[in-house]
Amino acid sequence: MRNDERDLTYNYPRVWQIQKMLTPSLKQNITQGTTFPVFATPEKKVTLADMKAILRNHYEAGELMSHDPYSKGLNSKEEYRPVSVFRAQNTHILQVRPDLPQAIAQINWFALGMSDLSVYVPFYQGLSKFPTSYTAATDEADDVSAYWKFRKLQTLVMTDYPTLAPIVKKAFAEFEAETEKKQARFEAKYVKLVKTDPKAAAKLLDDFNLGIAEDAVALAGRLTNKVYTQRTKDIQATVPFKNRKKND
Repeated sequence: MRNDERDLTYNYPRVWQIQKMLTPSLKQNITQGTTFPVFATPEKKVTLADMKAILRNHYEAGELMSHDPYSKGLNSKEEYRPVSVFRAQNTHILQVRPDLPQAIAQINWFALGMSDLSVYVPFYQGLSKFPTSYTAATDEADDVSAYWKFRKLQTLVMTDYPTLAPIVKKAFAEFEAETEKKQARFEAKYVKLVKTDPKAAAKLLDDFNLGIAEDAVALAGRLTNKVYTQRTKDIQATVPFKNRKKND
């Protein structure tokens, strides 16, 4: 924080929101950020889902709903900065599970671009390779890199957030849920295999992790086409001469 008047809209609201999500019983004046506790005890165990919700938050529910800058159409005059902002390059959630073999115990959950319109992909500590598409981005848009696949989709969605965001968020939620099921099966197999054949276990990890990462990129591409189709229909329905004969 800057510890000046700019914090009133840029920092205090999002800190207030995160603390409210984890410790709902806290009663705090949102304008008095210097009185917020530096540390607060969550009122329940914090899950991976909780962390995703926090990083995707834009005041879409709760006491600050009137400050949501997206859900009712982009509001450029909204002063409160949400947790999830469009200009974000990426977000991370670090998960440590000491009861598992080291190679799969630690996961970096990685979302490219704006977290609210992205998907969290797991990258295991033991991964020996990294997807080429995740390392290919420059500051110029392209058709290859994972970053620009997600960024193009997010940019398109922001042209009509209320209509298009639900399409993307539903698809990514389903992908994350399915990924967790696949992870459970993979990890169970890995734990058994690493005891007898570490080399084969390492290959299993690479194949699984790289596959999930590329599946996420492919999904972003399909969603871009789906959203483009919807946006084209919406615009076509509003342009002049929409009632002219088909071949006129």
